[in-house]
Amino acid sequence: MDPRPFESSAKIASRRLVNAAMWVALVVAASTLCHGCLVVPVRAPTHTNGLSGKMEKVNLDFIEAGKTGRQEVAEKLGATDTGVKENRLFLGR
Repeated sequence: MDPRPFESSAKIASRRLVNAAMWVALVVAASTLCHGCLVVPVRAPTHTNGLSGKMEKVNLDFIEAGKTGRQEVAEKLGATDTGVKENRLFLGR
């Protein structure tokens, strides 16, 4: 691994030190310039739990624009009602 057979060990050591210092400088410069560019994949949760336990799917197929009234929505989705009293808005969670 020695490129020059008759070179002194001091020169070899200093050259290796310079090479190591250059690599360290390159890595520091790259990490400084690209500190916000690192992308790490993170697995998203496959299911969630609400405050009262496991969340259930809510069926909204019964809602038809212009036909379904607030009273019917409140009856079928009453468990999710937040109590907002608007005639044209139902807010559930």
